Formats: sequence, structure tokens, C-alpha cells
Amino acid sequence: MVLRALETFGPERGLIDYDYISARLPEAARIELEAIMSISVENYQWESEFARRHQAIGHAEGVAEGRAEGKAEGVAEGRAEGEASAILTVLAARGIEVDGAARERILACGDLERLSDWLTRAVTVAAVAELFDQP
Repeated sequence: MVLRALETFGPERGLIDYDYISARLPEAARIELEAIMSISVENYQWESEFARRHQAIGHAEGVAEGRAEGKAEGVAEGRAEGEASAILTVLAARGIEVDGAARERILACGDLERLSDWLTRAVTVAAVAELFDQP
């Protein structure tokens, strides 16, 4: 309870109050309090069954969230690669030469909206440079 109360006072006042309180504690209690305060959340070994269970739930939720984010990123990257490939296919089918720099620019683009625009324009441009011109 003391630690929670100290957090509400702000860093400077909390330090003063902590010093005042810890100076008046019996040595064993002061040592225990300092040990508790020096434990980081990353290194703390949860002791109660309740905390261990909820830590495991939080970990599982974090893993699931990370997987979902990774999957979404993978889908977006796959779509971007597909759009870039389609642009190059359309240009090749139309006999439009694509130099290395233009090919790299198309393949490196991850913006699906821009790639979609380029794909639409690839159907009508006379040269690959026109693909990148802003309307």
C-alpha cells in the first residue's frame, strides 16, 4: 500500500516520502522493501497461482496478437508482390522495355494503392517512365 501511495505523489515527493518511511522501518523490513522495489517486471517470478495463471493468459494473448499481426503483414506483402508481378507481366505483354531501376522500383514498392494505380496505368502507357508520372 505504501508503494502505491508513493506513486501518486510524483517522482520527487515519492522519493522523499520513501526515504522517510524506509529510514523508520526495522532493518529486516527495509531490506525486504528494497529488494521488492529493485525487481523488474521482466525478472519477477510470480508467486501466487492467480498471478501465474493471468501471466500465462497475457502471454498467450500476446503470442496470438503477434501471430495475427504477422499474418496480416504477410498477406499485405504477398498482395504487393502479386501487384508488382502483374505490372511487370502487363508491360512485358505489351512489349514495353523495363530497365533494372524501374523493375527494382516496382518490386520494392509496398504501397498497394500505388501499385494498383501503376497496374491500371501499365495498360495504357507507351513507356515505363510514364508509369511513374503523377497524373
